[in-house]
Amino acid sequence: MHIFFLLSIIGCLTIIAFQDFSQRSVTLWVLVVLLAASSGLSWTESNWNSLLHKTYPTAGFLILVLAVLLLYYRIKGQKIKDVVDQKLGMGDILFLAAVIPLFSLTGFIVFFLSSLIIILIGALVYEKTTRKGTLIPLAGLQALCLITTLGLNELFWKQTYTGGFMFADILWTRLQNIMGTGA
Repeated sequence: MHIFFLLSIIGCLTIIAFQDFSQRSVTLWVLVVLLAASSGLSWTESNWNSLLHKTYPTAGFLILVLAVLLLYYRIKGQKIKDVVDQKLGMGDILFLAAVIPLFSLTGFIVFFLSSLIIILIGALVYEKTTRKGTLIPLAGLQALCLITTLGLNELFWKQTYTGGFMFADILWTRLQNIMGTGA
């Protein structure tokens, strides 16, 4: 079952990247299948109770980040609908929600921040080299980051999806050890 869910996730992520790059949108069915496959992969290595226990704090973090972002734009005088339509697409939000089952809270934060930093650096380099601005296909680029992470995990790290998420938890543990705060 592990390989079935993993290949389903990679297939969905590939479709999301293609759709976001070519059409600047992502179809809902792909996100629903991604959520189901992400849940299935995490469930095969644990049970529904631990999956839900892991998912609640991560979903709460995503809701908090989105609330702060929307509040920021609201204070700047923009309507929430305009923010979702023009700044951050609904597909970007639903993509992040669909991959939550793959992550512990720590893993999600590390993935979220590291993928955003990589994408921001890439966008800045693109803008400097082409001398033109561009809209960033966030869900598509984060899907590519996740494909890379899943591949590295399966090839090298072999981490399970029960307690957290692959490289993010490994990286967090190693950073704690380097800083002398690890358990």
